[in-house]
Amino acid sequence: MAADTGHRLLIRCPVVAFFVVVLSLSTLRISHAIRYGQKPATLHFGEDFGNVDLTRSPFLIDVTDFADRTLVEEVEGLGSHARDAPFGNRVKRQADGTPAAQSGINVTKFQLNDSHTQLIVHWAGEGSNVILALARYNSDGGTSSLFVSQDYGHTFQNMQTELGNVSFHRYYNSPIYNSHYVFTDIQANRIYTSRNFGLKFLSYQLSFKPRTVALHSTNPNIILAMDDMSSEKKLYISHDFGANWRVMQSSVKSFFWGVEPWDGPNTLYIEREEWTNNNIVLKSTNFFQTSRVLIRGVVDFEVRDNYMFATKRVHLFGSRGISLQLWVSRNRRMFQRAVFPGALQELDYYVADASEDQVFVCVNHNHTSSHLYISDQEGLRYSLSLTDVIYFNPNGSNNDTWLRLYKDESFADIHKVDGLRGVYIASQLRNHSLSLENQVSYITFDKGGLWQPLLAPQKDSEGNPTNCDQPLGYKKYKHGLLKSKQCSLHLSQEFSKLYPGSKTVPILSKKSAPGLILASGTMGKNLKRRPNVYLSRDAGLRWREIQKGNYFYAFGDFGGVIVAVSQFSLTNEILYSKDIGETWHTYQFAPHKIRVYGLLTEPGEKTTVFSIFGSHTGAHNWLILQVNVSSIFATKCNPDDDYKEWSLSDDQHFSGCLLGRKTVFKRRTPHANCYSGPDFQQVTETRNCSCTRQDYECDLGFMEESPLYTSTGCVPDPDANLTTIHEQPANCPPGTFYRYTKGYRRVAGDTCHGGQEYRYEALMYSCPVEEKSEFLLYSNRHQIHRVELGGEMRDTVLVERFLQNAVALDFDYKEKLSLLGRHLYGRYQTRLPEE
Repeated sequence: MAADTGHRLLIRCPVVAFFVVVLSLSTLRISHAIRYGQKPATLHFGEDFGNVDLTRSPFLIDVTDFADRTLVEEVEGLGSHARDAPFGNRVKRQADGTPAAQSGINVTKFQLNDSHTQLIVHWAGEGSNVILALARYNSDGGTSSLFVSQDYGHTFQNMQTELGNVSFHRYYNSPIYNSHYVFTDIQANRIYTSRNFGLKFLSYQLSFKPRTVALHSTNPNIILAMDDMSSEKKLYISHDFGANWRVMQSSVKSFFWGVEPWDGPNTLYIEREEWTNNNIVLKSTNFFQTSRVLIRGVVDFEVRDNYMFATKRVHLFGSRGISLQLWVSRNRRMFQRAVFPGALQELDYYVADASEDQVFVCVNHNHTSSHLYISDQEGLRYSLSLTDVIYFNPNGSNNDTWLRLYKDESFADIHKVDGLRGVYIASQLRNHSLSLENQVSYITFDKGGLWQPLLAPQKDSEGNPTNCDQPLGYKKYKHGLLKSKQCSLHLSQEFSKLYPGSKTVPILSKKSAPGLILASGTMGKNLKRRPNVYLSRDAGLRWREIQKGNYFYAFGDFGGVIVAVSQFSLTNEILYSKDIGETWHTYQFAPHKIRVYGLLTEPGEKTTVFSIFGSHTGAHNWLILQVNVSSIFATKCNPDDDYKEWSLSDDQHFSGCLLGRKTVFKRRTPHANCYSGPDFQQVTETRNCSCTRQDYECDLGFMEESPLYTSTGCVPDPDANLTTIHEQPANCPPGTFYRYTKGYRRVAGDTCHGGQEYRYEALMYSCPVEEKSEFLLYSNRHQIHRVELGGEMRDTVLVERFLQNAVALDFDYKEKLSLLGRHLYGRYQTRLPEE
């Protein structure tokens, strides 16, 4: 499936009298390492956190029918006439619902008069006021309508009057020029190109269906396209923005643009089908005028930043059946096989993250069990990080569950907290039974070195005690730790977003708002069906409940304002906070309630304008509202007075340090009544920290003691062979040293110095000096003898001719095996025979 480029969101809604919907919001990370072509079978990827320009990232909003959570509200006075009801006085309300003074928040609405079931919306970005919206049906067939706004969504122009009877499948935005777009009509085998934000078009007939399209990163005229569902799988290239095309390769399973700085802008990688499960990977820097083979016999291939991955099926000597292997290349070097601890079967791989010179891989070992592993810097040696993470593969793990009805792509419930290094939140499955009640959440601040439960708030959003103010209570006994209480916070991720009866919004964190996390979740021993909304202002260390029930939520103005809107019920109100969630206010954006499908702000979270996508009740008809909350602030922030330094708290066990260094951010003070504005520049300062246990992870062949959050160290993995791990390497030249692990290794990218290094760093043993056999030289005046010492003693005559009255012997070590003999008539020299 081809990937969209730019700020794009996909909205689907069912056409029913009352819309029972769920919205899923995820940020699609765009880099030139995105996969184009067929879906992989054994090698899957999560969100890419590598070299990504977040301001050009698309959003995917997926509104699906929600049959098992029927939501039919009887709202007095709502009917078809409400669609055109005027907006009256906009009244600001306090959180308790009592009327407040008029706020001046500006709301505009636009009725598209369109009933298609999907809406793909794209902000042109880069200071442009252009927004595109493509309305279409769920399937590839059917009609479509393209709408273009030149005033940031206040009004839209229907471009079908110029296009005529055209059915667009999707559209693509140039990475270099935000005014350049490519639209595809796969029913008619045509593309339409525009160089002025979709206001004028050129149309070209093709000899294939352009299901997959990829635009060049630096040359706006170069386009790649293919029909990945055809039998020939031909990859085409155009050098003139779609006017002319030529076949570049055939039998293409997938292809990737190279990634700078490791590749040039014209670098292409192609996975080509040779025969079943025996593909080859080709690399070219001149659009396949010439190419070279990188690896053969692969099942799947992927590129992510400086890493390349491939899977192979091989028959190992002495084993039964075929084994799957992961092969990795870092910095474009040769592929090498990755090594995982233990002897568990490896069925497929899900790379959760490949950023910061380290790889998180979820390995499926059987139908219901998948473990998370962390690599060394080369991506080759892996250690166990977390067992039994939530993982789904439509062709493998848990594919016999209800998930197969809702999801056709693999996923693992692992969230990287954006903007901070080393912070991840993962969901773990207990009892190998895939249900909400068997899921618990953990967080790590050192990239998987140590996982711990999420600290639940002491009070809920209504001020009532939660009785869940400790992650886990323990009584310490002489021989260990004993659980006495289990209560922590558990957060919803992809599983809960799909789960019938739950359908919650996934975790939200943004680089533009460092340390802020919004999430839906529950408190207790495990995840439950009725979540509330929680906010962390310190990267997940502490949490507070901010709302009861299900909500859509979004950041604006670099986290300076947070907006939320009810997810399932008809509503005409938003909630907003301008002090990082300390207090909340209610604002009525319309006199009549509507069905809300989604809440977004332009990628980058720089503005105070929030977009609400929905429909009036009754017959479905797209409605777009723009809510500008800039008036809630008194003025623009003063750089000297309205900001303070923020970093992770110093009272935690890791002293606010992440991966050996502490990053200090510049963040607006919560009570400063001002906005930062789109020109705000984030300022950071970094310094190294002293080494602690959190800077180290378990080395290959070792694992954390259980439970993870009370682990006192790494212990030998019972499935590993420590003799092999500790043995002297085969290549150990004299005068060099080899590593003898204590069970720990420093987390890749960690820059800590001093502190407890001596406790965790590996010992360095010297390679042995080559042992030479000892021997004795003696002379009986007419002969020189060599006697080998040790074992069987051998007496060998070295010199006996022309030697008389030898009275002294010497051995020259520098010349090696050289013998000096002196007799009455002068000196004599010979070379001893080689050993």
